[in-house]
Amino acid sequence: MYNKIYYLKGILMRIVKSATLDEIEAISVNVESTFTKGLPSFSVIGMVSTSISEARDRVKSALLINECKFPPLKITVNLSPSEIKKKGTQFDLAIALQIALFEEKYIQFKETYVFGELGLDGIVKDNDFIFPIVLSLAKQGLVNEVLVCKNTAIKIEKIPNLKIYVVQSLQEAIEFFKSSDKSKYIHKKENYDYKKFIINNKEYFYTEDYSDDYKEVVGQDIAKHASLISLCGSHNLILTGSPGCGKSMIINRMKHIQAPMSLEEILEKAKLQSLQGSNVDFVPKRVFKAVHCSSTKSSVFGGGSGTAKIGEIALCNGGMMFFDELPHFPKSVLESLREPLQDNKILISRVNSKVLYNTNITFVAAQNPCPCGNLLSSVKECRCSEIEIQRYKNKISEPILDRIDLYVIMNDTFNDNKNIVSSKELHETVIKTFKIQKQRGQSQLNGKLDDSEVKKYCVLEDDCIEIFEKAKRNYQLSFRSVNKVLKVARTIADINENEKISKKDLLQSLSYRRR
Repeated sequence: MYNKIYYLKGILMRIVKSATLDEIEAISVNVESTFTKGLPSFSVIGMVSTSISEARDRVKSALLINECKFPPLKITVNLSPSEIKKKGTQFDLAIALQIALFEEKYIQFKETYVFGELGLDGIVKDNDFIFPIVLSLAKQGLVNEVLVCKNTAIKIEKIPNLKIYVVQSLQEAIEFFKSSDKSKYIHKKENYDYKKFIINNKEYFYTEDYSDDYKEVVGQDIAKHASLISLCGSHNLILTGSPGCGKSMIINRMKHIQAPMSLEEILEKAKLQSLQGSNVDFVPKRVFKAVHCSSTKSSVFGGGSGTAKIGEIALCNGGMMFFDELPHFPKSVLESLREPLQDNKILISRVNSKVLYNTNITFVAAQNPCPCGNLLSSVKECRCSEIEIQRYKNKISEPILDRIDLYVIMNDTFNDNKNIVSSKELHETVIKTFKIQKQRGQSQLNGKLDDSEVKKYCVLEDDCIEIFEKAKRNYQLSFRSVNKVLKVARTIADINENEKISKKDLLQSLSYRRR
């Protein structure tokens, strides 16, 4: 019961539901209030941030302008649980309602969560925390209905099984709780008009935006096909070649033809956008982040002084991260890629917090073969010494390379571009293989399968087993490399619509291993 009104020794106390954000997950908060005799005062307690402390002035102004009675009593508002740090302006409306309705003994708050920042004139506003809070509460099964402003309602309307009530001002919020008929406050949700298909009663959405088209890439058929395999199975990819051969051109076109997204993934992407203060969109297009080589370790992986803030690699969870000029990244950044690429998670530990972020990304990178870039060039002479070339190559350690599924060396000779392929054609292949993997019962794409799932789904044809055993011995493949070869072969088999991995699929997968 959250329409709680207590009379304890003559003290009136009631509770309204709200919530705060703890790193990336929400914690439900009871906004409690008491009105006692004594010198008139107004205090907000419960480990509150400066933004919440300032709510007193916003609430006072909003109440007075809307001609609400401000009681001449000692008013204490507690945000419980008190041991949790709370931040954000979303508590303003809940605090103001406590005061505005303090004489209304039979108001029904029920289990409605209340969120909204108040302007000095009483207008209810949105903030960057409300959407991720409501989404997190919904995933935890804690919220059924919310009271918010119109701008917030537009953001959260995609969250399933959520009843949304909309008010534009403090006065409307007061009338809402006094009214017995709340139907006029219900937010009417708009249809989600994107292309979609349904697999096992679950909807997946996608867009057809090909502003950068693969038709513009001249030649480089092997690299283009490797990028297709990477997209179809979420495999990590490195392209190596001379400057101007088309490495970045291919990778920048990959972002338009990534795999379809479920509604849960779309909401999670929007949640991360909100956390970093970006404009929230609900377009079913996976995140693509190009990270510059001057980026610090904390900006890429998260951290900060005293708090475990989210980094770029976690912000593009479910999408693609691009490192251009890979050897020029600091050694500390490159070596820190090991955990997120292997476990698809990263743990950030600080004195005051410890947070585990998901990093289910497709990692793509581009690099030159040597410092001057002309080692593989057919027209330019390399100016680097053997020592310089070796030192350059040694910047990428073997453990990092072992986590790469596809390694492609590109040349700088361009044919007549007879094998022209468009982004639309490649995207159709990505969608086809996505459907095959989901219909097979996979929760993840091939590149993210765990060891038990590799044994279940990556089944070789009989004539491949001996070939694969020889390859493991000759190439001295580690256990991780063995699984990566099988995962890539599984994706190639899906592209070719083979039920089991054929000899041709396996040999092609082996050809993409760095040796």
